[in-house]
Amino acid sequence: MRRAERPRPGDRETRRQGERETGRPGAGTSGHFFRTLLAVFSLLHYLSVSLSPCLLVSLSFFAVAAAQSPTPTDRLVATVNGEVITQSDLVWQLALDPNFNPAALTETDFTRALRIQIDTILLDQEARRLPGVRITEEELARMKAFFIKLFGSEVMLRRRLESVGMDADTFDRLLRRKIQTDKYISFRFRSFVIVTDEEVLDFYTSRVKPAVRERGEVAADEPSDEQRRQIVELLTLEKSDIEQLRWIQSARSRADIVPLAPYAKPREKQQ
Repeated sequence: MRRAERPRPGDRETRRQGERETGRPGAGTSGHFFRTLLAVFSLLHYLSVSLSPCLLVSLSFFAVAAAQSPTPTDRLVATVNGEVITQSDLVWQLALDPNFNPAALTETDFTRALRIQIDTILLDQEARRLPGVRITEEELARMKAFFIKLFGSEVMLRRRLESVGMDADTFDRLLRRKIQTDKYISFRFRSFVIVTDEEVLDFYTSRVKPAVRERGEVAADEPSDEQRRQIVELLTLEKSDIEQLRWIQSARSRADIVPLAPYAKPREKQQ
């Protein structure tokens, strides 16, 4: 359990938008809430980014510069199985999404961020039970590289962190938790997903071929090897989404969640 005066880093989630193309023909992805949570943690895909020595030097400079920023004043928002959530947790979570303006956050933003933060903590608490999970410096550097790319440049990311008082240590802890939790998600949900040949062919026939025809192109009778690989990847994510949502709903029902801030408490139904 962490002390209220020493807040944990916040989490944020990056909304998966648009359509995923399967070998160029479009194929839509699920838009329900939990895909948003999945996107926050599903960053192992980006850990395949190769880092140049120049970028590693740049990341070191960024970490030193970010350490200059102050820590914001905290306010208790909720507790999850005794683990404290502060307002800075929510601000930091939202700040790591370039689509949000930290200077103009609304109560709706905080309510949404709190729900994601609660689910993140439940996953993190479960992930910490896995023995021997090791996070390498290379994985951490690649995760930083992902966020630099997400914000467009190192300078823009550094400015965002400084604007919300997130120092280098906090940023590192946040990224380490993301990597650890994503490894847990991969092990717990995706590893056991089975996608059959029939499901691949059905997806290709019902969703890919019509999209190809709409673009005035001729669709092959069967998917290519690359299309098949992408369809399997997409169906794996969709199936793991469902299992994760079930797990989250069950974990929420068992957890000791205490709302403290006004926007953390369920609204009463009007008569």
